[in-house]
Amino acid sequence: MKRQLRVLVILTAALAMASSASARDFHLFLNVPIVTAVTDRLPLGGIGDGLHAAQESVHEVVGRLTGVRLPHDYLWLHLGKTRVPIDPINFSR
Repeated sequence: MKRQLRVLVILTAALAMASSASARDFHLFLNVPIVTAVTDRLPLGGIGDGLHAAQESVHEVVGRLTGVRLPHDYLWLHLGKTRVPIDPINFSR
């Protein structure tokens, strides 16, 4: 189990870094029975939409205050019924 989680973290980080180099979203679907069993039982169904909206708000505020444009690319991590947006950090003017 520890090995699977370590691979998951490494893969997620690698995809997040790779996604910052392009202008599109990536979707990673994971089917790890123990993880999906836990996430499907928790009230996390709408967490992805709320996190996405919060990150977009941060993009807007940072852009307005500093003039720095933040890309709107995401790595979407799908764990059973739960989806989580991961916003790779990549700054440009």
